[in-house]
Amino acid sequence: MGRKWQVRTIQAKIANRRVDRARKITIGDVSASAMARTRMAKTVLDAGWSTLRGMLR
Repeated sequence: MGRKWQVRTIQAKIANRRVDRARKITIGDVSASAMARTRMAKTVLDAGWSTLRGMLR
């Protein structure tokens, strides 16, 4: 039971950080598909782009 609680806590913290970062982001000309082809592909694909898009709408 303790292990599941730790995993949920960590996942909740990550989700909160993504939402916080998305709210603080300044809007610019950003192409997620172009950034996904760089060295930072894993980071870009893991960053919650759909959450950001949804918040901007």
